[in-house]
Amino acid sequence: LPLPSFLSEISGFSTALSTFSSTVSEVAQLHDAALLSTESDTGYGSGASAKLDAKVAECSAQAKQLKDVVKYLERDVLLTEREASVNGDMSAARTKRTQAEKARRDLQAAVREYEKSERTYSTKYRDLMARQYRIVNPDATDQEIAAAVQSGQTQVFSQALLSSNRTASANSVARAVRERQEDIQRIEKTLEELVLLFQQMEEQVVLAEPMIGQIEDQTDNATKDLEHANTQLGMATKSARSWRKNKWICLGIGVLIIVVIVIIVVIVVVLNQQKNKAVAPAARLMLML
Repeated sequence: LPLPSFLSEISGFSTALSTFSSTVSEVAQLHDAALLSTESDTGYGSGASAKLDAKVAECSAQAKQLKDVVKYLERDVLLTEREASVNGDMSAARTKRTQAEKARRDLQAAVREYEKSERTYSTKYRDLMARQYRIVNPDATDQEIAAAVQSGQTQVFSQALLSSNRTASANSVARAVRERQEDIQRIEKTLEELVLLFQQMEEQVVLAEPMIGQIEDQTDNATKDLEHANTQLGMATKSARSWRKNKWICLGIGVLIIVVIVIIVVIVVVLNQQKNKAVAPAARLMLML
C-alpha cells in the first residue's frame, strides 16, 4: 500500500478498536445487571440473557475483524520492507512498522482487558452462586458449597431446595442459579475464543514469514531469468551483427571474383583479337604464292 493509504487503514483500525472497547463496556454493564437481579431475587429473564448473548457475539466478531486488520497491516509492512531493501528507501517501511506494532499492542491490550473483565465476572457469578446455595442450605460446609459451585450441576441446588424450609424463595433461587450457570458457561466459551484469538495472531505471523520468503525467492528467480534473457539477447545481437558482417564480406568476395572473371575474359578476348589480326596477312601472302 502507498503510505497515505496505509495510514488511512490505521485510522480506520483505531475507530474500530474504540467501538470494540465500547462493546466490551456494554457486556460488563449487562453482567452487572445480571448480578443485581440475582441479588434481589428478581431473576434475569430470557430477554436480557438473549441480549447478553448477542452483545458477546458482537464483541467476538469485532475482535476477529480487528485481528485480521492487524495481520493485513503487518503483511504489508513485510512487503514494504522487502521493497525497501532493494531501493534503499526505508523511511516508509519504518513508519509502517511503528504504526503496525502500535496497532498490535493496542489490540492485545483491549483483548486482555476484555479477558480480565470476563474472568472477574466469572468469579463474581461463582461467589453469588455460593451465597445462593448457603441460602437454601445454611448447614452446608464450605467444602460442600465449593464442590456444588465447581461442579456446575444445578441438580445440587435443586436437592438442597427440596430439603429447605425456605419454600417462598425456592423458585426464584432455582431460576437465578440456572441463569448464573449459563452466564458462567458463556464466559468460559468467551475465554476459550480469546485464547484461540491470541494463538491465531501468533500463528499467522509465523505463516506470513515463509510467504514473504517465497515472494523473495520468486523475485530472485525472475531477476536471474531476466539476466539470462538479457545475456541470450546480447549473444543473439552479437551473432546477428557477426552474420551481417560476414554477409558483406561474402558479398565483397563474390563481387571481386566476378570482377576478376570479367577482367580475365576481357584480356582473353583482346589477345584473341590481336592474334587474329596478325594471322590474317600471312594467310593472304601464302595464297598469292
